[in-house]
Amino acid sequence: MSKFIFGGYIALGGAYTLLHRGHVNMDIIYNRFSSRRKAIIDVMTAAFFYLFSGVFFWETLKVSWEAIWSGEKVGTGAGFDPQIWPIFVTICFGAFMILLQGTVGFIRNLKIAIKGGK
Repeated sequence: MSKFIFGGYIALGGAYTLLHRGHVNMDIIYNRFSSRRKAIIDVMTAAFFYLFSGVFFWETLKVSWEAIWSGEKVGTGAGFDPQIWPIFVTICFGAFMILLQGTVGFIRNLKIAIKGGK
């Protein structure tokens, strides 16, 4: 059961980490740039973010939908066979939250790249 909970935990934590800019950057180079240049770089690399996050959300949405309608269960063989859809839906929600937080960050960075400032 801990494996299933951990999957949802990671997906939900991704948006929180994105909010606090906790994901890995090339800090040696990136920290030397002005806030405007950082924003420009972030806007230019947003396509990679949307490609990954969009596919992640779409695939988890499909898997969640199939699990809900099929009533798929975890076959543990130990007599405890819970349905899997709550975990899949949690991961899908986490993927959506990552997309949402990334969009907010993109808009913020676009504003900084155009107008400057912080």
